Amino acid sequence: MVNKQGPIPRSGAILTASIDASKVITMLDGFQRTIPEAADIGVKALAGVYAMKYLEQMPRAKSLNQKNQRGIESWTGRSFSALERQITNPTKIGNGYGILVPSSLIALDQMDAHRVTLFRSKNIGRWAKTKLGIETGPFTKKKITVYPHPWIQDANRNASKFIKIHPRKEIKKALVRKGR
Repeated sequence: MVNKQGPIPRSGAILTASIDASKVITMLDGFQRTIPEAADIGVKALAGVYAMKYLEQMPRAKSLNQKNQRGIESWTGRSFSALERQITNPTKIGNGYGILVPSSLIALDQMDAHRVTLFRSKNIGRWAKTKLGIETGPFTKKKITVYPHPWIQDANRNASKFIKIHPRKEIKKALVRKGR
């Protein structure tokens, strides 16, 4: 076989390639910055998933009392709206993100069943009047039994399925963007 440069030896041809190392180093330095940023975005998205799963799980939470099988409902709306805001804007905690759950919702999950005296001026008295139709007066001391509504463990179990998905997806998107 003959080409314009002359005959090719039977042992093969030698190909030389020169690579500018500075361009490779610059590209790798970009990855060093891009990957942590993408991981941070992925962790933020994962925290938002936890907030969303918490909101989804609360109406499904059943009381440990067999008579009352309703889930956790929004009453004033403050606790639910605090979680809704954290779906898109989780709280920055140290190097990561977290969900700040109001203490009243944690108490609904972890408390023991107990008796509560209803006072008209307290939130529990207003809640009992609104939700249960129990009238409270200045001289009447009525008591109700409140039961826990476990919901956090189930919500964490549902959200844990997304632990690898979101950070991995964000890092993959960043690598594709950077590779162009």
